[in-house]
Amino acid sequence: MPVFPIRGVGEIGVITDQSPQDLPIHAWTDARNIRFSNKTVSRYSVFKKVSSANTYAKTPVGVLKGGANHEGYLVTVFTDGTISQITNGASMDVTPVGASGVTDVQMTTTTLGGLTYINRVADVPYYRKDPGEGAFKKLTGWDPSDRCQALRSYKDFLVALNVSKGGIDYHGMIKWSDAAQYGLPPDDWDVLDPSSLAGETVLNDLRGHLVDGLALGDTFILYGNNQTFRMDFIGAPFVFQVQKLFEDQGAIAQNCAVYVDNVHYVFGRTDIYMHDGVSKQSIVTKKVAKRIFSDIDQELAYKCFVYHDRVNNEIAFCYPSKGDDNKWSAVDCQSCNKAAVYNYKDLTWTFVDLPGLVGWTEVSLSEILDWEAIEGSWGSTVSAWSSVSGVAPEGLVLCSRGRSGDAPVSPQPYFLDSGSGGLHSTEVVPEVLWDAYCERIFCDLDEIAPDLLGRKLLRRLVIQYSLGDEEYSLRVSVGKTNVPAGITDWGRMKTITGYVDSKYDSRINDRYFSVRFEFPAGSFGEINGFDADIQKIAGR
Repeated sequence: MPVFPIRGVGEIGVITDQSPQDLPIHAWTDARNIRFSNKTVSRYSVFKKVSSANTYAKTPVGVLKGGANHEGYLVTVFTDGTISQITNGASMDVTPVGASGVTDVQMTTTTLGGLTYINRVADVPYYRKDPGEGAFKKLTGWDPSDRCQALRSYKDFLVALNVSKGGIDYHGMIKWSDAAQYGLPPDDWDVLDPSSLAGETVLNDLRGHLVDGLALGDTFILYGNNQTFRMDFIGAPFVFQVQKLFEDQGAIAQNCAVYVDNVHYVFGRTDIYMHDGVSKQSIVTKKVAKRIFSDIDQELAYKCFVYHDRVNNEIAFCYPSKGDDNKWSAVDCQSCNKAAVYNYKDLTWTFVDLPGLVGWTEVSLSEILDWEAIEGSWGSTVSAWSSVSGVAPEGLVLCSRGRSGDAPVSPQPYFLDSGSGGLHSTEVVPEVLWDAYCERIFCDLDEIAPDLLGRKLLRRLVIQYSLGDEEYSLRVSVGKTNVPAGITDWGRMKTITGYVDSKYDSRINDRYFSVRFEFPAGSFGEINGFDADIQKIAGR
């Protein structure tokens, strides 16, 4: 039997919801901290320090950039309502006067007319125009006894969802402000003032409660926990018109929808889907849906959120996982410890370990390094220093709640960035740098020998790969089983360092084969394909 070349190993990604023996030969049955992109397999992005001293003494519930039109500021909101701001590695308090109420429910944030708004379910919404103003302020014109689950902007209005008034919950209420002028908060939220466009309505046919909302082109999408509605501006006197969009899907929590290329990608309670405001399509069915929704810790499902990685064309659906194979326990971090990551250009799925994340933002931060962080001679030091001075490119910042337990880790923000090179020069955080692997089990090799009675001998794999440094390594192992869904008998694990070797010799023979590739915690590289030297040896 000839050598069988297998290329495009990252073309399909992970499929967990179908029998392994029915999958295409390029598909993977599991992966962790791996990226499938451009038909290759590589390590997923890593977590880097935002600054040399960036841990928090309190528990965060989310992050945002410092202002609607300002870069270089990272704002973090904590469970007790206090707010801190990081600028050039230094932290300052920007908590509004009279902030109150403790909650670990996600915050929401939005911008309108050059102002930045923050909403916590335990207090009146906050706003600020410019980081130079310092502390945020409580929203003017808002009834101090009112609260809302989410606050978003749509056209010239602020829209509050799932409102409580005087301590009474109206889970289906939508409340909107008067039209706002640029640079100012809305004048009022007075629904009784005929001169104001402010208003409110209750969705009487809503099952459950409103969760969140997000603009989509010229319309605004309202997400309940079981249904989806659309809201359109029609002008005075009614201002908005609401229609039901989807009867069977909504959002699992706040911050679970993102806008990408004129569609929303949404993390629902029983599906992950995309829609254009008219029709929707599942992106997980027959791929990873069963794995995700059986893995979510439902008691912590309100912590789920979604982030968009523009650099890598990926959307991460983050959730608290109750699985026993996680790097961090959801019990210890009380937040998201796993993500199912979707590449919307290559249409591939993978799974990633998370360090107890609670939120994300895109922000540019000035990078100031300690001398100890720069290695090499004086000449290279000057070059390194100049390359990171000033404002860095806009990057993705993920906020961690930290974890308790035997090996506690402090809450802190991280840059999500490429481990080898990348946009930011700060160091990788070792305690959240984990091994990466992908594996394919129970491969029947129908493409080579369709006879299931036949036993095959795997004589060698020749791997096509590249590593970013001669000290980096790649680990390879193959396994076998006589029946599908049996226990895989894994062979030896071979470590390939640098470019010394590319071959894995084997004498494994059976009806079904498995293969596993691993990047150790500090190694970076990619796999483009491999050749399998297989011989049919029996037919009974």
